[in-house]
Amino acid sequence: MGFLKRNYKHVIGTLIILILIELAVVYYITTQFHEKYIRKDEAVGLVLEKEGVEEEDISNLKVKLKTKSGDAWYEISFEKEGTDCSYKIDAESGEFRSD
Repeated sequence: MGFLKRNYKHVIGTLIILILIELAVVYYITTQFHEKYIRKDEAVGLVLEKEGVEEEDISNLKVKLKTKSGDAWYEISFEKEGTDCSYKIDAESGEFRSD
C-alpha cells in the first residue's frame, strides 16, 4: 500500500495513458468497420425490398453480424404473414448469399 501512496500520481498517469490508448484503438477499429461494411439498416432494406414488404409488415426482426476467417455477413430473420424468413447478406458487397 505504501508504494501506491508514494507513487499515486505515476499510477494514475499510467492508467490515464492506457485508457487513452484503448480509446484510440477502439476508435480505429470502429471507423475501419464502418467504412468496410454496409450498415445493418442497409442490409435489412435490401431484404425487405426483395420480399416486397415494409418493416411494419414483418415481426420478430433479428439482425446479426457474423464473421469467420475474414469473411463477414449479416444473418437476417423475421416473420412475414406467419412464415419464417431468413437471409444472409454479404457485409462488404451487400449481395445475397446462398450458404
